[in-house]
Amino acid sequence: MPNGVAEKGASMNETSVPVLPDKPFFLSIDRASLLPAKEVVERLESDASRGLTAEEVASRLARFGPNELGKKAQVNPVRLFINQFISTVVGLLIVAAIVSECAGEHLQAAGIAIAVLINGIVGFITEYKAQVSLAALEKLSGPVSRVRRGGQDFEVPASEIVPGDVLILEEGARVPADVRLLSAASLSLDESMLSGESIPVYKSSELGDETEQVTVAYQGTLILKGRAKALVVATGSNTKLGQLGHSLTEIRAKATPLQDDLEKLGKQLSLFTVVVCAALFGLGLLHGEKPWEMVQVSIALAVAAIPEGLPVVATLALATGTNRMVKLGALIRKLSAVETLGCTEVICTDKTGTLTQNQMTVTDIVLDGRHLNVSGLGYTPEGEFSENNCVVLKEERSFLKPLLTAAVLCNDAKLEMHEDAQWHIHGDPTEGALLTVGLKAGIEQKSSREELPRQKEFPFELSRKRMTTIHQSQGGDFLAYTKGAPETVLALCMNYLSSNGVSELDQPRREWFLSKNIELASKGLRVLGLAARDLGTRKVAAHADAESDMTFLGLIGMSDRPKEGVLEAIEECKRAGIKVIMLTGDQPATAVSIASDLNILPSAPRDADALPLSFTSNNDVVIGRDLEKMDAEQVKERLSHCSVLARVQPEAKLSIVQALQSAGKVVAMTGDGINDAPALQQSDIGVAMGRSGTSLAREASDMVITDDNFPTIVHAVEQGRVIYSNISCAVAYLLTASLASVLTVAAAVVFDTGLPLSPLQLLWLNLIMHIFPGLGLVLQKARPGIMREAPRGRKQSLLGRKEYIQIFMRGAVVSLVTILAAESVRGQSLEYVRSVVLATISVALLLQSWSWLAARRPADDWSYLSSGAMYLNTVMGIGLLLVATLFPPMQAILETVNLTAQAWSATILFALFSFLLTSLMQDY
Repeated sequence: MPNGVAEKGASMNETSVPVLPDKPFFLSIDRASLLPAKEVVERLESDASRGLTAEEVASRLARFGPNELGKKAQVNPVRLFINQFISTVVGLLIVAAIVSECAGEHLQAAGIAIAVLINGIVGFITEYKAQVSLAALEKLSGPVSRVRRGGQDFEVPASEIVPGDVLILEEGARVPADVRLLSAASLSLDESMLSGESIPVYKSSELGDETEQVTVAYQGTLILKGRAKALVVATGSNTKLGQLGHSLTEIRAKATPLQDDLEKLGKQLSLFTVVVCAALFGLGLLHGEKPWEMVQVSIALAVAAIPEGLPVVATLALATGTNRMVKLGALIRKLSAVETLGCTEVICTDKTGTLTQNQMTVTDIVLDGRHLNVSGLGYTPEGEFSENNCVVLKEERSFLKPLLTAAVLCNDAKLEMHEDAQWHIHGDPTEGALLTVGLKAGIEQKSSREELPRQKEFPFELSRKRMTTIHQSQGGDFLAYTKGAPETVLALCMNYLSSNGVSELDQPRREWFLSKNIELASKGLRVLGLAARDLGTRKVAAHADAESDMTFLGLIGMSDRPKEGVLEAIEECKRAGIKVIMLTGDQPATAVSIASDLNILPSAPRDADALPLSFTSNNDVVIGRDLEKMDAEQVKERLSHCSVLARVQPEAKLSIVQALQSAGKVVAMTGDGINDAPALQQSDIGVAMGRSGTSLAREASDMVITDDNFPTIVHAVEQGRVIYSNISCAVAYLLTASLASVLTVAAAVVFDTGLPLSPLQLLWLNLIMHIFPGLGLVLQKARPGIMREAPRGRKQSLLGRKEYIQIFMRGAVVSLVTILAAESVRGQSLEYVRSVVLATISVALLLQSWSWLAARRPADDWSYLSSGAMYLNTVMGIGLLLVATLFPPMQAILETVNLTAQAWSATILFALFSFLLTSLMQDY
C-alpha cells in the first residue's frame, strides 16, 4: 500500500470526502512536492504520456466527487419571498391595511393584504427566475481545462477533473487543481491569492530546495508565463484553496443602477403620496368631513398613487433580457452591463477569432526566389503544393523540408484525429496551420521530435515578436529554430537558404523577402518568417545567444477568413451610430486588407506596391509603436479618426480605452488574454471570449461571448437597447396609470362628489393596470429601427421631458373621461356608479398600454399588433375586470353590480375616446 495512506487522515476532511477503498490514490500536495515526478505518477496510478482512461476517470469522479470548493450559497426562496415585502411602497400599503383593520373594515384590510400578497408572489416568481438564471450563467461561463485522457487532449469543465489527470497548462489560465509539474517551460505563476505577494513565482518540474515547493502549482493560481504538463494530485476541498475555504470567482446578483433609480422613484412617489394624503385629510376636516371618511379617502389615494408594478417590471425586464442574450451566445456576468450596453458608442474588437474564424490555413510559401501555393482548408492535412499553376510532385518537395521542419518543431500545438474522424487542434490556431501544412508535405511532428528532441525553448513574447526552440541532433549538436514576425526574424539573419545551400543574405535578397511579405500581407494573410541556426555543441542560456547570425528559411502565409455575418454586423453598427475599431497584432498591410474587406475602413489602397511600411499619412490606420510616442491628448485626437490599430500589444489596450473614455465615449472592449484584463476592467463593457479567453480575462469581463463572434456583441447591444426601451415604456405607462387614479380620486375630494372608487376597488384596479399591462410592455422584442437610433447618453434619464408631458396629458385625459362616465350615470346607486368608473378606467388604461407601445414606433410601423405578450396580458386584464363586475362572490367583496349593455357600450366608447385623443396628441 502506498505511503499516501498514512497521510489521508491528516490531510483530508472526513466529513466532506468520500471514504476511500483500501488502495487510495490520495497523496498530499506537500508530499508530492518532495517526490520525483515519476514516483508521484506511480502513486496516483496514472500515465504521464497518455493520462487516465475514460473508465478510470468515471471511477475516480464517483470516488472523490466533483472538483468544486463546496457548494455555493443557493438562492433562498424563503428569504427572497420575504424581501418582496421590504420596500417603501409595500410598507405604505401594509400601514393602510392595519389602519383599515383597526377601524373595523375587515374586508378592506383583507383586500389590501391580499393585493400586497399577490404583488409579492408575482415579484417573487419573477426575481426567483432571474436569480436562478444568473446562477445558471455562472455555470455556463465556468472554467474549462485542457486534459489528456487516453492519449488524446480534450477540453473539459474544471469540475470534472480528478486526481491522476494529466493537464496541459498554458499562459493566462488558472490552475484548476493542486498539481505536480511533470514538465515546465519558462513557467511563472501569480500566487498572490494564497500568499498575498504579487511578485511572480517561478516553477520547475525538477526537485529543488525542499522549502520552496517549486514543483507544484496550487488551485486558483494564475499562469503568467510559459506552459507546463502537470499531474492532478488533489481536487475540490482537498486543495490548499479548498482548505482555506475561499472561492475564486462568484457571480452575484446586485442591484443595478436602474433598479436603484426605480427604488428611488418609488420612495419619491410614496413621499408625494403621504404629503397629498395629509393635505387632503386636513382639507376634508376643514370642510367638516368625518375623520374616518377622510381616512378612507387617504387610504384610497395611497393605493391609487403607488405603482406597485415598478420593482416587478424592472426585474422581469432584466431577467428576460439576460435569458435572450444567453440564447444569442452572450452571458451577462454583471446585470449593470445590460443597461450600459444600450449606451455603447465605440466597440474595440480584436481581429483574430472575433472578426475572423481563427482557423488558419497555409496558402502561400515563399523561399529562395520561389512562391508556392498550398490547397486545402482547415486542419485536415490534405492538399497540394503548386508553383505557377503546376503541381509540385511529392518526390520534388525535398526543398520544403528545412522550412517545414522548422515550422513543425518550433511549435507547441498538437494536431490529432479524434473518434469523430475529424482533425482537431489543441493550442494556437496559427501553430495548428503549420502542423497541417507539415503533414501535407509528409513531415510529422512526433517523428520529427524523436529525431530532434527539444532541449530548451524561449516562448513567444510580444516585445520580441518571435519564439525560439533549441533541439539536439542524434550526433549531439544543437539546432535553434525561430519563427515570428518576418521583419524581426529577417533582422536576426545574416544568411538565407538557397537552392545552392546557405548563401549570404545581401540587401537585394533581404528587400525581396520584405516585399513578398508586404505582398502576402496585402492579401489579408498572416505571415511568419522562419530561421535556423546550427549551434554546434554550444549550449545557450538566453534567447540572445541563439537569436543571432541565423539563416533565413522562408515565409509562410496563412489565411483566416472573416466569420459569417461579421460584415452585416459592422454595417448595423454604423447605422446605429456605433464606431468599430479593429485591433490586431498583425502588420499594417494585413490589417488594412481585412478591415477593407469588412468595410471597417471607408477606403484603402489595394495595390501592394502602394502600401507603405508606415501608415502615418493614413488617418484611418495607426501603428502601435506610433501610438506609444504620443501624449494623452494626441492619442485622444488620433483615436477620434482611426478605425484600425495594427501591431498593437495587449498592454496598450488600457490606454486606448482610457483615451476614448476621456473623450466622453462609452466603450466596449473585447479581449481573451491575460494582458487584456486591465482593459476589460477599465472599459464600460468588458467582453471576454468564451472559447479562446483565459480565466483572468473572463473574470475581468462584464459579458462573456460563448461563440467568440462579433455579431453576438452587436446582438447584445441591441438587446441592451431593447431592455432599456421596454423598461422606460413600462414605467411611463405605470406612472400614467397612477396619475389617472390619483386625479380621479383627488377631483372627487375637491368637488365633494364622493369617492368614485373604494380602496378595495382601487386595489383590484392596480392588479389590472399595474401588473399585467406593464409585464406585457417589458416582454417586447426589438422594434424595427432600434438599431438605427443614436446610442443613449450615459447620463440620460429613464424618462425625458417629452415623456413626462405625455404622462401628465394621458393621465389627465383618462381621468377626465372616467369622471364623465361617472357623471353620465349620476343618480344611480353608489355601487352602480363605482362599477362604471372601475370599468371605464380599467379599459382606458389597458388601451393606454397599447398607446404607449405605439408611441415608441414610427407611424407606419404596425408590427406591435402581433405582440403575443400584449394580447395575453390584455386578455388577463379584461378577465380580471369581468370577474370583478360579473362574478357574484367578487361582487360581494368589491361592492360592484352588473352593468347594462348600454353602460358597457358607453364605457368602451369613453375608453376608446381617450385612446384616440391621446394617440393624436402623442407628438406634442
